[in-house]
Amino acid sequence: MDADRRLEEDRRPLLGVAEVLDGFPGRGVREAAVAQGVVRFLGEWPGHVQAALSAACLLLAALLLLGLVVLALAAPGPGDERGCRRTRDLGVGDGPLNVYFLKHANRTWSREELCRVETAARHHPDAKVYLIGLQAEEPSRRRPNLGILSNDSSEERLRVELARRNLNLENLDLVLERFFRGSKLSDSWRNMSLEDLETAARAHVLWNSPGIALDPGMYFGLKHARRFLCDVDPSSVSPVVQGDPRGAEDCKPDKRATIGLGGDLQATGVPCQAFLGFLIGEMSKTRSASEKPYTLKQAAEEFCSKMERCPEVRMVDLGRENTSEVLSCPSIFPEKTSTDLSLVQLEIGSRENHLITTR
Repeated sequence: MDADRRLEEDRRPLLGVAEVLDGFPGRGVREAAVAQGVVRFLGEWPGHVQAALSAACLLLAALLLLGLVVLALAAPGPGDERGCRRTRDLGVGDGPLNVYFLKHANRTWSREELCRVETAARHHPDAKVYLIGLQAEEPSRRRPNLGILSNDSSEERLRVELARRNLNLENLDLVLERFFRGSKLSDSWRNMSLEDLETAARAHVLWNSPGIALDPGMYFGLKHARRFLCDVDPSSVSPVVQGDPRGAEDCKPDKRATIGLGGDLQATGVPCQAFLGFLIGEMSKTRSASEKPYTLKQAAEEFCSKMERCPEVRMVDLGRENTSEVLSCPSIFPEKTSTDLSLVQLEIGSRENHLITTR
């Protein structure tokens, strides 16, 4: 009996039946879902198959979520189309306050410039000061405390003496090909003027290791520029400004770039800073030898041109040195007293120092 009933049920249509109403074929067709057949079909579905299907769906969802997370982490940063890619073999550390003085090897460090570098190191003992020479080719010999040297010039002897007498000062001679390797500037640096090359090198070193890169003539502005590395209330007196190393513990790095209007200062508290990435990208473009040097002010104007506000960059004018920042460089002028050094300062020319934030 039961077998006959099931046979009769199996003969019934599963999807539905059509009825003709009012004598018009195709009108009034009523589709009746046969719930009984569906229930029977699902009831006979093996339990382990359904569990496997559910597990597969969960696995696919997890893989999709993981892929989205990986894409988010690998997304390019605002300053570089390839994201925050840093070079770790520049020979500098990630200290709380790195200060960089750099110059191409074709340009000699004068005694007055080295005197200012030593003054900066002595007046800011909590800073790590790097004196960097950019070499076009691989020199043939190494010297203690001075990286790679090519000859016994008086400049090199003075640099060795600077590192010997100032423990917070380090000499580095870096070959340009290795210095820019893996960056956007890896090829274009060869076609740059010395001025553009030094500007690009300052941006490159700050992109990788934040701090302050400046010309020796701006040594006096270091006490002002260092406060731009921390995001603090300008009206407050930060321990970082005073030179207290404990201030680094309370320092929230300022994400802006600070640049000098004269092109002699670049600073930032964070790696891979957006404006510096833009500057590096622009300087990597092919430029003819007849073009004027690409200035920091020009880069800032182009970077900010499409923004109502420009929170990524700050332009400042630190003025010029005055005699209140007394030179202190016994390694360079061991025979001169403080009074003599003040006279040297006056001979070079001075003007009252001032600080004007323009953006």
